[in-house]
Amino acid sequence: MSRLSLWLALAEGMDNYSKSVLANGLRVVTMAMPQARTVACGVWLGSGARQEAGRQHGAAHFIEHMMFKGTERRSARQLSEEVEEQGGSFNACTAKEKTSYYIRMLDSHAGLALDILSDILLNSRFDPEDIERERQVISEEINSCEDCPEELVFDLHMAAIWPDHPLGRTILGDRPAVAGLRREDLMAFRRQHYLAGNMVLVLAGNIDHRTAVRLAEQYFATVPAGEPGTGVGPPVMQPAITVQEKDLEQVQFCFGVNGLKAFDGRMYILHVLNNILGGGPASRLFQTIREDHGLAYSICSLPVGYRDCGTLVVHGAVRRENFPAVCQLLATELAGLRAGNIADRELHRAKEQIKCSLLMGLESSGAVMNRAGNVEIALGRYLPVDEVLAGIDRVDRSAVVEMAREILNVPAALTVLGGIERREVERSCWW
Repeated sequence: MSRLSLWLALAEGMDNYSKSVLANGLRVVTMAMPQARTVACGVWLGSGARQEAGRQHGAAHFIEHMMFKGTERRSARQLSEEVEEQGGSFNACTAKEKTSYYIRMLDSHAGLALDILSDILLNSRFDPEDIERERQVISEEINSCEDCPEELVFDLHMAAIWPDHPLGRTILGDRPAVAGLRREDLMAFRRQHYLAGNMVLVLAGNIDHRTAVRLAEQYFATVPAGEPGTGVGPPVMQPAITVQEKDLEQVQFCFGVNGLKAFDGRMYILHVLNNILGGGPASRLFQTIREDHGLAYSICSLPVGYRDCGTLVVHGAVRRENFPAVCQLLATELAGLRAGNIADRELHRAKEQIKCSLLMGLESSGAVMNRAGNVEIALGRYLPVDEVLAGIDRVDRSAVVEMAREILNVPAALTVLGGIERREVERSCWW
């Protein structure tokens, strides 16, 4: 362990969290869970689909696929077999603003996990024949998403509210973009973004921080130093009405308003408001539209936040003839929240549900790793669970009402997918 790494580990260690920075700028975070018998190891990259420039659309996701196709030391089969022979699991995920690669194994195999992670990040071959085969795989993945109306309507909604901005594009890329990606495009994105200053290595489970840093220095010291540029600025939400006709049994819709950026200081208020509106079976939308009127099987709301912008989305699936009634009930519930019609019991229930969901979601090493990586990439610091719980507890009724009046209003956007004509949709819009 270098002297710098040790100093940072001791200076920043708190609770079960410790952090060090290697000489090349790579951050090493550990979340000690002595009661566990496993360790979850993940590398988070602060770049995703949003950072794609020019002809790179789809490159971040394509690269994620190629990282599993073999390295200079291991074939694709060997990568999978080495993990599974030790009982482990191996996966990755590309998002709009980040990419992650992670392995979960028995705690005695942490070194192997980091060996494999560093191998794919540093030594993946990007063989031209593998690229062509994977191009077909990604094309099938696009087909799969287009066959799933719940996913398709959300992609259409993002494209409608944030047109001509990377956050409005799909993570997978469209068919022309994927078909046009060359090996040089993938390698260029990799050189620009797979840099130590843009990475966080997280280990959660039965491992001590000194051991984690020693292994990180052994396997990740040669990751190139540096950080990519900040990229494009935030988009401006467009209050569009978008209708795409498709032969479906139900009409899928997304209704969206402006939200908050991820980890905004007022995020606790937004999450409480969202829970009251459509965050679960006890929420207003679920109780009114599904339970009281039987108009939908699926109805919910969720906040979507990025580093400098966000939106609150209501999603539902209904029969065509029920769509106008559902829109009217949605309008009524939004008006009620803006008017301040929130009972103390309702506020208490929402806060307790959010806290319980957070705590229950952190009972495995994989979940702890995932939270630590996401928070470190977004904030560059540790966000203690107790700080989150206290933030939720501080939310009062007046703050929720103020938030409702601020965002549950115009500009609003509505995206509809299914067997319905535009004029029917427009007649159902209440704003």
